[in-house]
Amino acid sequence: MNLQGNLNLLKMNKACIVSIQGNQERVTGVFIPVAYNDIYLGRDESGKVTSALMGVSVLERREPSDDGKTHYVKPNVGKSFREQHPQEAEALAKTYLGNMKPLTFDTVQRQAIESAQPVQADNVVDLPF
Repeated sequence: MNLQGNLNLLKMNKACIVSIQGNQERVTGVFIPVAYNDIYLGRDESGKVTSALMGVSVLERREPSDDGKTHYVKPNVGKSFREQHPQEAEALAKTYLGNMKPLTFDTVQRQAIESAQPVQADNVVDLPF
């Protein structure tokens, strides 16, 4: 099943909106402290951070909501994080990041896909093999 939804990143522990001056303009973004949110920083051979990963669980609701949401998203909290940061781990365990519902095409998109005619090329050979 394909799902769509939204995550409220400001629900993460101590997350906030920040504004940073760049070379050309001021940029606004979301700051999520790594130490308070069980985020793993992946690094390459030189030590440069190449990824910031946070585990999540997408869980099915007992009953769909009135607006069709069938799943919700919670952060996963690892054992070592729970042992080292018990207060932050407890807060994360109670955090709901967002909701999901089945991904559906709207009627206009579906009609456009179903009525699209295949394109016929007239003896055009453009493949390299």
